[in-house]
Amino acid sequence: MKYAIPLLVFLVTAASMVGGAEPPKSMSGTAPGMVPGYVDSVNAWRARRLARLKSDNGWLTISGLYWLEPGKNVLGSDPSARVVFPKDASPAKAGVIQLQFHPATRAAEMTLTAVPGTGLKRDSVMVQQEPLSLDKDGSSAVYSLGRLKFWVIQRGQRYAVRVRDPESSIRKQFAGLDNWPVNPAMVVEGHLKPNPKSTYVLVPNIVGYMDSMLAPGVVSFALGDSTLSLTPVLEDPADSTTLFFIFQDKTNGGETYGGGRFLYGDLEPSGRVVLDFNKAYNPPCAFNPNTTCPLPPEGNVLPIPIRAGEKVYAGPPGHVFTPKH
Repeated sequence: MKYAIPLLVFLVTAASMVGGAEPPKSMSGTAPGMVPGYVDSVNAWRARRLARLKSDNGWLTISGLYWLEPGKNVLGSDPSARVVFPKDASPAKAGVIQLQFHPATRAAEMTLTAVPGTGLKRDSVMVQQEPLSLDKDGSSAVYSLGRLKFWVIQRGQRYAVRVRDPESSIRKQFAGLDNWPVNPAMVVEGHLKPNPKSTYVLVPNIVGYMDSMLAPGVVSFALGDSTLSLTPVLEDPADSTTLFFIFQDKTNGGETYGGGRFLYGDLEPSGRVVLDFNKAYNPPCAFNPNTTCPLPPEGNVLPIPIRAGEKVYAGPPGHVFTPKH
C-alpha cells in the first residue's frame, strides 16, 4: 500500500478553514471541569465553533472536490468539464489544468491556462498561463473566478481541485449543531507516556489513503470505571504541546458521526493532559462530502460510549461512514 503525504496536509488546511475548532487551553492546577465559569466557557467555545463553521471561509462553503486526471482538465460550468463550476458563476470553459508526470521522477507537473476574458485571478492579478506548484502542506495558491475560489490539493499520489462557493447548497441547508449538555464529569486528566523520538502512526483517510503522522506517545486516563488510552498526533511537528486526538467510541454510527470525532488537548511539562470531551466535535466530513477527513488510527476506538460534545448531524449527510464496532 502506498502511503500518502503526512496528514499535516489535511490538518493545516483544516486549521486555516475557520470551520474547525480552536485548541482549548488546559486548566493546570485546577480539578478538571470545576473551574469557576466552566460551563459558560464551554458554551462560548461552542458558539465560536458554530460561527466559524458557518462563516464565508468555513467548511460549509466547500462546494466541490474534483480529482484531476493526466492530460487536460477543463474548468467551467459545462457539465462535461473535469472541474464543474456553478452555471451562474462561470462560463462554460474558464480554464484548463494540464497535469503530467515527469517520466524519470514521477513528480507532478501542472500548468493552469485561463480562457481570455473570463476574469480568472490569483491575488487580484489576471491569470494567463502559469505553473501550479504545491507548498509543503500540499496545496497550491488560491485562485478566484467571481465569487468562486479554488485551489489544488494533493492526497496520496492524486491531485484534486477544491472549490469554495459562499452560495453553496451545503451552507444554505445547514441544520446547525447539536450537543450534549455540558457535563463537568466528562473532563478527565490523562498522562502521556512518550514514544521514542520520531515515532509515526498510520492514519486512515476517508477517501481511501493511509497517512503517516508524528505521534508523541499514548495518553492514558480513567473515565468512570474504565481505564482508557488514546494516541494523539501532532498537527505541526514544531508544536509538540498541542495534541490532536481522532477517536471513535460506542456512540459512533448512531448517536454521533460514524467516522469519529476530533478533540484537542494541551500537553503540560509534567506529561499531564486534560481531555475535555465536552469539546469533542464532528469532522467536516459529517457535513460535507467534498472533504477528505482522517479517521482514527489503530487503537483509538474507545470501548465505551462518550456522550459528550457534538452529536450526529441532523442535516443532509456528508461522507457516510459506518464504523466496524
